[in-house]
Amino acid sequence: MIKRLQIIILCLVTLQGGLFSEQVYEVTLNKDSDSSYSLTLSFKKVPSAEVINKVLRNEIETASTFDGSKDISAFAFQGETMLNENQYCGGYVYSSASKTIKTFSESRGLKSETRKEANYLVEVKEDKTFEGIVPEERWLDVVVTFPSQPSTDEAFKALKSEMEKVVSRGMDVTGSVMIGSDSTSLKTMKDPSGGFVMLKYEKTTGQFKKR
Repeated sequence: MIKRLQIIILCLVTLQGGLFSEQVYEVTLNKDSDSSYSLTLSFKKVPSAEVINKVLRNEIETASTFDGSKDISAFAFQGETMLNENQYCGGYVYSSASKTIKTFSESRGLKSETRKEANYLVEVKEDKTFEGIVPEERWLDVVVTFPSQPSTDEAFKALKSEMEKVVSRGMDVTGSVMIGSDSTSLKTMKDPSGGFVMLKYEKTTGQFKKR
């Protein structure tokens, strides 16, 4: 029988009229099996990535003190919708064997790098198929983020340029363009001709295609 533990967190916030109590997020800890828990952190309103990461890590640390003998995975939501990796770190994992907490990507042995260009931010992330899927496949994901909307030509040109910088690593590469100054305002840029500003590089053909 799966046991369910639920903790409701109330946060005190200062408003003009004084000090009021407002529920800003909810934490749910579920026992998935005899060896693992899953923790969900659900916000009513999505804060910055820095805040989400800090709160989520604090909560998984607290959960590990409750029962450090079981693995714990922790992810963030807005209501019932899971947040994506552009909005926060992508989740944390507590390992009962090593007693360590890592990001979800780090726990899978994946690396990421971020750098600032003149007009945009670039993030290059490794990704791979989940454990148990054979054969294992690895690829790179490139995300170019502009603080404000560029022209479609400028967006595609910047994305292709950044993807070309990593094709020498010998993997397929997916790429997309985001718009926004922080995690609460990020959105995928739309292509006026249909779909979104996204590209895919296939190592077998050496070609770039819209996706």
